[in-house]
Amino acid sequence: MSGNQQTVYIFRCSDNPRRYGATADRAGINLPAQVCPGGTWTSHSQMLLGRAPQPRIILDENELRARLSKQGFHLWETNINVAIPPGD
Repeated sequence: MSGNQQTVYIFRCSDNPRRYGATADRAGINLPAQVCPGGTWTSHSQMLLGRAPQPRIILDENELRARLSKQGFHLWETNINVAIPPGD
């Protein structure tokens, strides 16, 4: 794996299917529980940053990398109820 590639694990809030979190932690233990009130972060998929194309989730890779570097995770919500197929 090259220095620019990083495995990122995607989690989905069980109580809000539009809320997602990404982290380099395979177990997702650093995702804040208070952002998924009444639910739990459940493993959804994984992606390899630095490999094009990224077919599963449309995110700004630079923003994702910056948030991972600064706080260890990235959170977002989809505006519509879309199905993101589980990955690898």
